[in-house]
Amino acid sequence: MTTYIVELAEGPQGPPGPQGLSGGDELPYSKRVDFVDNFIYIGEAEPGSSETDPIWRIKRTEIINDEDMITVWADGDGLFNNIWSMRLSATYL
Repeated sequence: MTTYIVELAEGPQGPPGPQGLSGGDELPYSKRVDFVDNFIYIGEAEPGSSETDPIWRIKRTEIINDEDMITVWADGDGLFNNIWSMRLSATYL
């Protein structure tokens, strides 16, 4: 067996980049909110996203009574792979 030792040299530092988000900041998503009967649908996607593209994260909250609510996600996950315009026919788990 051959062992190689590799030493990496650091190059010059590049120009500073733009300021990133601090630890408590949220990513800036476009949001849609729809109230239908006892349900609240909330969708998030990158700004400028089309409502017909499969790039939305959608959750549905059901208001049971004055004190209880149940929140579930389209497809049972919080992935950005749903279509906002199809939110009413999505499967929520």
